[in-house]
Amino acid sequence: MIEDKTGTVSMQSEVVRIHVSKHMIKADCSFVFENAGPACTVRMGFPDQVSMPMHDPQKHIRGSFLSFSALVDGKKIKSEVIEDNDVENRFGVWHASNVTFGDNESKVVRNIYTVRPGIAPVSEKAYAKSVYYILKTAASWGKPVKQGDIYVTFDRLAIPTALKVVLDKNSNEEWNKHSPQNIVWMGKGEPRVEGRTVHFAFTNLTPTEDDDIFLLYDRMNAIQTFGYSGISLGTQVLFENLPSHLRRKINKPNSSPSTSNEP
Repeated sequence: MIEDKTGTVSMQSEVVRIHVSKHMIKADCSFVFENAGPACTVRMGFPDQVSMPMHDPQKHIRGSFLSFSALVDGKKIKSEVIEDNDVENRFGVWHASNVTFGDNESKVVRNIYTVRPGIAPVSEKAYAKSVYYILKTAASWGKPVKQGDIYVTFDRLAIPTALKVVLDKNSNEEWNKHSPQNIVWMGKGEPRVEGRTVHFAFTNLTPTEDDDIFLLYDRMNAIQTFGYSGISLGTQVLFENLPSHLRRKINKPNSSPSTSNEP
């Protein structure tokens, strides 16, 4: 959230489905908001990180997302990228939209985006791809989120074999000695492995930074990391130079959120 002058709107639930492929991550995030007061318009924002390598102040502020769409009750609405300089919280960009509520009205807000997998060090000589989802910003609504489910599904291009083990955040060193098909997770809530999906669930949560979800997978050495970084940068350049109608086609939302955890 960016601004709620009335203080009557709260997030009731969120369902996030993240699909991880070899060079791309697509997330479909569905939120139910409830207005407990008179009609109002709320400024809503979805957090992103500044994309420094591609940041061009002569054009516009640019986040790390390759594409982003916002929908309210199934209808696409306009969004803009704004900067808040919140460097300490590891994000400094919001995808912001105005959402209008009637008296005591509930609305479903969907945010859909694509992004490249991140890269993080796991030892002096090894790196891994990463998936990061921010939960802490939901606390700005002033009330606990009653229910949340975050599903992270790895397709066979991302991880060829079935997920075997999900190790806790203190097991990075041990993870380097095991199969790179395994995953290291960081976050407060312990996830479940459901086929090729890692499922985080919570109830009545006022999230903090400790609740943010961070997954490490696909361990690489330094040479592999350098090559992958080049592919990732090329992917971003390609997306940003596609004609607008092709970008819209790639980021076109499904008619309704998926109800399956499987790819």
